[in-house]
Amino acid sequence: MSSAPGQLELDLSAPVEKLEPAARPSLTAPDDVGMIDQPVRDKRYRFTALGRVVADYLSWKEIEDGAAARTLDQYERDLARLCLHHPRLELEELAVDEYRLVIASFPPRSRKRATAVFRDFSRWLYQEGRADHDVMGRVRYPRAKRQSAIDVFSEAECVRLLQQPDRDRALIRLLLEAGLRKGEARRLQLRDVDVEQSRLLILEGKGGKDRVIPIAPDLVEELLGLAIRDGIGPDDHLWYATRMNQASTTLHRERPIGEATFARWWRTCCERARVSYRNPHVCRHTFATRWLRDGGRMDTLAKALGHSSIRTTVDLYAHLATEDVAADLARVMAARESRLRNQSVPQTRMDKREEAPSGFEPLYGALQAPA
Repeated sequence: MSSAPGQLELDLSAPVEKLEPAARPSLTAPDDVGMIDQPVRDKRYRFTALGRVVADYLSWKEIEDGAAARTLDQYERDLARLCLHHPRLELEELAVDEYRLVIASFPPRSRKRATAVFRDFSRWLYQEGRADHDVMGRVRYPRAKRQSAIDVFSEAECVRLLQQPDRDRALIRLLLEAGLRKGEARRLQLRDVDVEQSRLLILEGKGGKDRVIPIAPDLVEELLGLAIRDGIGPDDHLWYATRMNQASTTLHRERPIGEATFARWWRTCCERARVSYRNPHVCRHTFATRWLRDGGRMDTLAKALGHSSIRTTVDLYAHLATEDVAADLARVMAARESRLRNQSVPQTRMDKREEAPSGFEPLYGALQAPA
């Protein structure tokens, strides 16, 4: 077949060369070990044998399951650890022992969360037809060691923590009186304060859940005063970052402050109050413990804290703090000593005790009188 001038002539009878798929970049052993501590820093876990299916699962989790960004980040970290522990393991070879080996590599307090992630991933593999059965379906959650007492700030420490400049005092009150998580506090904006009903609107908290927390009316007034003094707009964040130069110091609230900035702010507040440093999450424990001591119910506390299950609240806070145990013991010992003192007092003999008149004495006397 002749071709027109200027056209390319193709020989369709020639055999077609088969193209080989691009080879997956391989990882060396030092690479595998070095990335486990920071598994998603450069996304190289995707080059492992399980990397592609994990990426597909995370895409499904975001688009169809509607997981929040923070949830996706944690799921990616946990599944990246699975990939990097078994970089050459194919999906067909992934058995329950491989999952358990990775779960054991997490700190004890993180193993329950990692188990939940792997169970969800395994269930998705089965539902999507990528696995013959749900490998993790019968794996139980690790039994966490029950904490005997949770660290909380004492009343004296709370008083000292609140002796801050006005700007920081209002923020400390939010931590102690609303039980906010650190991430929730960092993202809190002025528009999240419901002035009319004296409450906070927590949007997309842990697990992407929203909740409402009642707060004291005087705390609302304090926050409004802070907004007026600092010129905080509805879209500005309550926690602030500072930028200093030789001429001035400026506050910035246009975006959520970073974790390191929040940590520095919190440490400064503790040092200023002369309170021994503890994680800011202790404020949340203090809020919950005060709630229960003041007569609040466990189910309403679960809602205020944003727990998905009341079982979480019960596991954490159905306890007596150390000072409560000491106070109860003091009351028990005082009652016991009082009872022992009463038992040691000699009793008057019945025949020597003056009996009260019964009202039948005249009749009894007449019956005993001689005829």
